[in-house]
Amino acid sequence: MPWILQNKTRWIKTTKIDGTSSLFLLERKGKKKEYWVCSRNVRQLDRKQECYHKDNAYWEANDKYHIQDFLEDMLNKHPEWEYVALQGETAGCTSSGAKLQGDPHNFGELRFFGYNFITSDRGRWNSVEAAKLCSEYGIDWVPIVDDNYILPDNFEEFKLSADGPCEASGASGAREGYVYRNYDDNTLSFKNVSREYLLKH
Repeated sequence: MPWILQNKTRWIKTTKIDGTSSLFLLERKGKKKEYWVCSRNVRQLDRKQECYHKDNAYWEANDKYHIQDFLEDMLNKHPEWEYVALQGETAGCTSSGAKLQGDPHNFGELRFFGYNFITSDRGRWNSVEAAKLCSEYGIDWVPIVDDNYILPDNFEEFKLSADGPCEASGASGAREGYVYRNYDDNTLSFKNVSREYLLKH
């Protein structure tokens, strides 16, 4: 989609973390609430449910970062919300040492990085605002490299910019690339994956 470079509005440029996509959602069900822990396309009903990884990294991330408590607090503070969700990337190693995607960023421990915060009233929040909120609860966000990024005109220059070291704290080695989210239109986002990273991994 090289035509995207014609869009000269403001973008939020974030580091793409290589791990496993994870979704945590708390939904009102009458007077009760129902909690969802999901991988890319499977709901993880409990911590013992088998998944692609040796351990259930999704529930482990939930426990380590107290994500359910965070979402519970959000619904309690906002009774008008029908649901609240946090989507992100779980990366690194589980507590038993199982490496997610081979732990390419050399975290050496389980890490979770949010990249979408979604509420029933607003949909997907602006990443800068969502990152600030999550940080107040000790939940990491994917590194925001530039929150006032303007896309370049040259496609090759743009592709080359995806190469380089991973900006996440505690990481070493290359980044997978960048993800760009439009500052004013939260529905518009796309990835620029590093070709060097693809060749290596």
